[in-house]
Amino acid sequence: MYELVTYNFGTEMVQAHRHPNGSGWVANSATVDPTAYVAPTARVGPKARLGAGVIVADEAIMEAKSKMGTGARMG
Repeated sequence: MYELVTYNFGTEMVQAHRHPNGSGWVANSATVDPTAYVAPTARVGPKARLGAGVIVADEAIMEAKSKMGTGARMG
């Protein structure tokens, strides 16, 4: 289980949590595969979708409703 907080994704404040693999911020409405890596300084916006093995590297921002397929890398 994760701690729920409200996080500013630049356009609005949304409920979010730290991803267990990398500890980056993930909006609660996003769907992120547990094998995806979200770097500590990265963020995944509302309703975004990340597939298996995706890497969202340092400072990268996944905008709301964006999608990344299996094995993709951003940042």
